[in-house]
Amino acid sequence: MRSSSVKNTIAVLVRVMEQAVRDNVIKINPARVTGWQKLYKQAEAWASSSLSLAAERELRVFFSESHHRTRAR
Repeated sequence: MRSSSVKNTIAVLVRVMEQAVRDNVIKINPARVTGWQKLYKQAEAWASSSLSLAAERELRVFFSESHHRTRAR
């Protein structure tokens, strides 16, 4: 999901929850979170890093070997 899609989705959620606060349905807006942009960028960076690619390769090898061992029994 693109960063702009995430921002737009959260913006709508924040507005809906703000209305619920104004209508006294809830006391605080749980959608008004600060710092999510930084966390999103960190997650994006990790997902594209060589570490995550190496982990993906390791998982493929592991599951491939597991599949072959199970079929051999």
